[in-house]
Amino acid sequence: MALNPTMLLIVLLALSILIAFGIGANDETMAPLVASGAIKLKYVLVIGAIVNIIGSVLLGGFVSETLGSELLQPVARTENYILAIIISTSIFLILSSFKGLPVSTTVSVVGSVIGVGLYFLAMNGTDPVLWGGFFEVFIGWIFSPILGLIVSIGVYWFIRRYILTRPKGLRGIERMEQFFVFGLVGLVIATGFSRAGNDVGNAVGVLTGFQGSITLPDVIVLLLIGGIGIGAGLFVLGRRVLRNIGKNIIEMRPSDAFAIQTSVLIILLAATLLGFPISGTVILVFAIIGNSIIKHMRFNRRTIKNIILSWSLTIPITLAVSMGICTLLFMVNPI
Repeated sequence: MALNPTMLLIVLLALSILIAFGIGANDETMAPLVASGAIKLKYVLVIGAIVNIIGSVLLGGFVSETLGSELLQPVARTENYILAIIISTSIFLILSSFKGLPVSTTVSVVGSVIGVGLYFLAMNGTDPVLWGGFFEVFIGWIFSPILGLIVSIGVYWFIRRYILTRPKGLRGIERMEQFFVFGLVGLVIATGFSRAGNDVGNAVGVLTGFQGSITLPDVIVLLLIGGIGIGAGLFVLGRRVLRNIGKNIIEMRPSDAFAIQTSVLIILLAATLLGFPISGTVILVFAIIGNSIIKHMRFNRRTIKNIILSWSLTIPITLAVSMGICTLLFMVNPI
């Protein structure tokens, strides 16, 4: 028996908060600020939580309907399938955050959607997945690492060529690095706004595609709920991922972190305004690698290897988990 609309709405909103919490727990946007040592981690977490809430409300509308409504046909947009997508994505994000591994929220959602589609295909003999809706997502996956690497190299080259050559002596270099600290704080906040606007779509986007089954609150309310969930996740669990990305790949000076954050901001802001749900995680990691390449500095290959392994397992794991959850849900609530 299907849940009544009111109960279904309550369950879905609660699970949207859960997935938003998982997104926030795995948010590594503030990692360069942590790496620079400019601000203590506890204050970075507070700043990040506030930025996520505001950014979700102001910019979330650009991406909030890309995922969910454009990936599944209406026939598969029923409560069990929605629940399976949200639960499997949340589980994967939260467990990854406990391990300190940054993973792509977008890829996690996509893997869950594909798992739901395969379960529907096995049970009903038809494929409900709208594969054409993956086009923008796949384009984002392809260009995220390329852009992160290239833009990071270009930005640091410019900074080294035209800015870092100006200060004279150790004291001049220290003053210059302090200047980069102030700039970095502003960039991190701006990037956080863009990232929250992009990621909140993954938390509430799976709901906007099911407006026919239930009456959803206003989009602004949904974005606010998602933003609060993301902020809470970052504050409670985010320190694990921030430390891993900020401290364990390369050593960063404020000027390095500034160059990396500038690269991420440029790419993320453009993608958010265009409505492309790209992976900020991939952009940041490859921006860090790009910075190490242009400086001829070795990066921590073990950390990168673990991160890439977690990325490669995202779709298989979320796919399998969502199929398993579908099985359990239909055993409890056969509709």
